[in-house]
Amino acid sequence: MARKDFSIAPLGYNRNQVNSMIEEMSIEIEHLSKYNERAVSEISILKAEILELKIQVKTGGPNGYVALRAQFEQTLALAEEQAEKMLADAGQYALRIREESKGAADSVKSSAQSKAERLIQEAEIKIEEARLEAVRRNAELLNAALASVNEANEKLQIAQREAAAMKAEGERYAAELRSQVHLETRAAKAARI
Repeated sequence: MARKDFSIAPLGYNRNQVNSMIEEMSIEIEHLSKYNERAVSEISILKAEILELKIQVKTGGPNGYVALRAQFEQTLALAEEQAEKMLADAGQYALRIREESKGAADSVKSSAQSKAERLIQEAEIKIEEARLEAVRRNAELLNAALASVNEANEKLQIAQREAAAMKAEGERYAAELRSQVHLETRAAKAARI
C-alpha cells in the first residue's frame, strides 16, 4: 500500500482524508484476514490429500501393487499350465521366472514407495513454506497497516494540539482586542466629558 500524506486543513489535517485512510486500512486488514483463512483452508485440504496418499502407499492403493500382484500371479499360473502341457521340465523354469519376477516386483514396489514418500515429504515442505510465507506476508501487511494507523493518529494528535494552540492564541488575541477596545472606549468617554 502506498504511503499517503494528508493535506493540512485550516485547523489541522483534513478529517475526511484521515477517515478515508483508516477505512482503506480496515478494508486491507479484512482482505488479509480472508486471504489467511483461504490459505489455512487450502493447507487443510492438501494435508488431507497427503494423508490419503500415505494410506494408499501403505495399503497398495485401490489399483496398486496388491491388485497387480494378484493379476501377475494369475498370469504365472496360466504360464505354468501351458508349460506343463508343452514340456515336462517347463515347471522348474516357470518357478525360477516366478521368483525372479517376484523379486523384481518387490524391487519396483519398494522403489515406487520410496519415490511416493519422497514426493509426499516434498509436498509437505512446500505446503509448510507456503503457509509460513502467507503468515509472514500477513504479518508484514498488518504491521504496515498498523504503522500507517499509528502515524495517522500521531499526525491527528499533532494537528489537534496545533489547533488548540491556535485557538488559545486567537482567544488571547481577542481578549487583548476587547481590553484595548474597552480602554479606548473609556478614554473616548473621558475625552467627551
